Amino acid sequence: NVDFSTGNAVVSPVTRKMKLSETQGNISDVNGNLLMSSNGIWIANSTGDTMMNGGGLNPNSFTQTWANTSVSSNILVFGNIFLPMPGDSSLYALIHMTGSYNSNPSNNPTDLYYTIVDVQLDSGRGAVTTKNQIVLHDTLSVGIAVCKHSNGRDCWITVLKDDAYSIITLLLTPNGVTAPNYQNFSNKISEQGTVAHPVFSPDGRKFACATGKPVGNGYDNNVNLFDFDRCTGLFSNHRRIHNIDSTFAIGCAFSSNSKYLYTCSTRHIFQTNTDSTILITDSVATYDGFVSVQPSNFFTMFLAADKKIYVTSIGSVVDHHVINYPDSVGLSCDVQQHSLHIPCLNFGSVPNHPNYFLGADTSTICDSLTIGLNAELRMQNEELKISPNPASSIITLNASRVKGHVASFSIFNSIGALIGKRTAQVYGGYVTQDVYVAELPSGMYIVRLETEREVYNGKFVKQ
Repeated sequence: NVDFSTGNAVVSPVTRKMKLSETQGNISDVNGNLLMSSNGIWIANSTGDTMMNGGGLNPNSFTQTWANTSVSSNILVFGNIFLPMPGDSSLYALIHMTGSYNSNPSNNPTDLYYTIVDVQLDSGRGAVTTKNQIVLHDTLSVGIAVCKHSNGRDCWITVLKDDAYSIITLLLTPNGVTAPNYQNFSNKISEQGTVAHPVFSPDGRKFACATGKPVGNGYDNNVNLFDFDRCTGLFSNHRRIHNIDSTFAIGCAFSSNSKYLYTCSTRHIFQTNTDSTILITDSVATYDGFVSVQPSNFFTMFLAADKKIYVTSIGSVVDHHVINYPDSVGLSCDVQQHSLHIPCLNFGSVPNHPNYFLGADTSTICDSLTIGLNAELRMQNEELKISPNPASSIITLNASRVKGHVASFSIFNSIGALIGKRTAQVYGGYVTQDVYVAELPSGMYIVRLETEREVYNGKFVKQ
């Protein structure tokens, strides 16, 4: 166990039945007491034993192969994650993936699964009530990232399509997981066989993922950086960060203030100021050659509760690295190599934790879960007008002082699912569009107007 509550990592040995490799999901209660954990093969309860109905996760031959090895754990970085079920404090969702011998390459996931645990069952030890429900079938990159919806309750689940230009999002709500939404970009997001290590910034406004393309005897290492809209679940402002290092790259972690993005290859740790208009990446550490059973180089990263970033190695080691002041620029972030000693071997295993405490964003247009028909309608941008509002059959969208030549109007429901999209020309900074809404269910809807240069948002109520 590692306790971060004192401001420094306090390591204490605990013997548990579950073996953990790169796939490592766990969650604790508000007092820090472990509720459950999973290695992608089975779920352990708070006592460390197999949870009732907790065996048989990710049912395919890839999982079975690794279950029968000495590792006894799945080997996908960020391959599972536990989430409190929105609206029910007794339920938890495990979102998980596994490799597949039917994919190309043969270890990439082809399914994203959904499993539910009720912690009140089995005398408070918990039991699985729903297991291995497939919510997405596609060839995927390795890694799952999660960010709270701007309503402070629901959760955006994000994965990447492998060897493609797409980011895929699903939304966990009290009713389960929504259908996947594919957002496509003009530049490629993932290379074939990518281990993405996807991660959101603590404030939920940014998203990053790594990709390494084999070139010759090394890799062309890049990091994708996006802005993220917690309301709509959409990514924008795609930027590509090139790390000048031909060794394998994977690790990604944001500083606690969400300003600095840390990435790594096996030889270097890099820092990028993501608030800067021009992205400049600096090396803040070079592997010093230390051997801890195996070479103690750089691999996966994790922003812990003490606001420090912990870095594992690509080999089985007992000594790991710490970035003591990630919110500080350059070398003042203070990378201390092989400074954290643990009493067991670890191969790239870090917990996959979103910012569970990220609350509702009251500055957005969908910060509340419900809206009454007579409630005051607050506009985020005065240039976008929606009338009539409330509406019953047709709405007219008008925008003035618009910068750009072509405007796209997107309409989302209150949980961020895309309902429809229209495109219109901008003339003299003015654009208008009529939209038929008579067949929409009653409720609140979000309108997003996007041009080549700006984004405008508003909302309306359908009676």
